[in-house]
Amino acid sequence: MIELERKGTRGDPGKEARLWAEKLAEVERKRAKYQEAFAAYAVTLPELKAYLAQLDETRKTAEHELEVLWGHEEYVRELETGRDALLDSLEAQAPEALDSLTPEERHQWYKLLKLRADVFADGRVEISWAGAENGEAVCETTTLSLSRSWVSSFPPSSASST
Repeated sequence: MIELERKGTRGDPGKEARLWAEKLAEVERKRAKYQEAFAAYAVTLPELKAYLAQLDETRKTAEHELEVLWGHEEYVRELETGRDALLDSLEAQAPEALDSLTPEERHQWYKLLKLRADVFADGRVEISWAGAENGEAVCETTTLSLSRSWVSSFPPSSASST
């Protein structure tokens, strides 16, 4: 959800913000040129007022769109903060919650998380899990070193999974 919000509904928010900022700069350039044209008697006062009114509308639109984009960025930051707080809370509760499960329930959770532990003959244990529907790993594979006596209790093989 956060990633979808970060991308925005109208495309790349950063690119859109740059476009609106460029529009504001363009409005200021045109304003100066129209005023110079009026000073050089190239346009009349009513024409100048009409041009400046159009530029004011464009400026208001650009400023509004930039405010919307900034508000959206703030909303995404709040979502990320909420996500981090929720994950911290769940992480703190996880050991107690797992301890309260039956072995069958715990096994179901491990399957849901696609938890995998590979034990190698040289004593390495690699633990990994996936959490995204598209197969992206939530965490890179982690390697833990365990004592040889613990590993020797397993039959020799290249790897075994639990």
